[in-house]
Amino acid sequence: MARIKSLEYLKKDSKSIQLETLPINISIYDYALEKAYKINELVKKNYHSSYEWYGYLLGKKENPEVVIDIGLGKNKENGYAYTKISEEDIAKFIDELSKDLIINGWIHSHGNLNYRHFSGTDEENMKKVLNFVSPLTKRPIQKREIIIKNLNIVDENYNIEDLKKGSVTVVVNNKETKNIKIFETIYGSFSYNIVIGDEGWNEKSIAYEEKGVLTGYYKIQTKPCELEMILTGKKLRKDEIRKLKGEIKEKIKPYSFTYYQKRYWFFNWNNDWRNKLFRRENQENINPLDVNNQISKNNQTEQSSSKPEQPNQEGENGRKT
Repeated sequence: MARIKSLEYLKKDSKSIQLETLPINISIYDYALEKAYKINELVKKNYHSSYEWYGYLLGKKENPEVVIDIGLGKNKENGYAYTKISEEDIAKFIDELSKDLIINGWIHSHGNLNYRHFSGTDEENMKKVLNFVSPLTKRPIQKREIIIKNLNIVDENYNIEDLKKGSVTVVVNNKETKNIKIFETIYGSFSYNIVIGDEGWNEKSIAYEEKGVLTGYYKIQTKPCELEMILTGKKLRKDEIRKLKGEIKEKIKPYSFTYYQKRYWFFNWNNDWRNKLFRRENQENINPLDVNNQISKNNQTEQSSSKPEQPNQEGENGRKT
């Protein structure tokens, strides 16, 4: 039996061996990016205003690093400055996805807001998407040496007393073995993040996840990146645009006023009408698309009521005097 009290036989510095790599930029078809901006345009046309929306970046199973298309899932919360993804919606979209495709990230719009960054809500959405995407993009990226103090090496004829020694016991069939190294496989995965705006700008990043099963090593980080456009020459056809219009009407619907929307619009409405609007009963059912019409009607009413009352020019017998 050979026993090592410490890892003096091993190198003091943990050694790692690089295996596969993860993408550092987002490779995307020009067709997919064109489709994203077209969705932005159609949302604005359909609802007569800019709203945030989200969709999924799609890739082939055999080549998950490349974004080849955009898929629209059922959006539950679409506001002027807010959209949120739910785990249930992601799972449902994956179940309905073609078997040769995977989600390799998500994309959303900030509409006409000039906020060209990822928000705190966006970061929460990133984590949700990464949780679903990571099993689909997982690969072994590294072998990392595990430094174990009080490593105990025994042969196949060990007894109970032998097993009581050391923090970790390794059984070998050659009792002369003294120099042993243990390497853990670190698995890495990625998920792409893209945000776009009505003015044609975009911001992007990649979320990474690393896991080691043996030691419980776990790390998440997000890094900014660039878009690497792949020119395909493919353009959106008229029938595809018609299909997109139908999907937008079905899957992207601005919600009625909620706490968040009230806060956002509180500082943009006409003061008098704003206060009257919030005092109304059943205000949760107010449609944001009708607000402009209601404000206009209110202003007309106020203007007519401010005009001086005309004197009655009829006589007692109803005839004009």
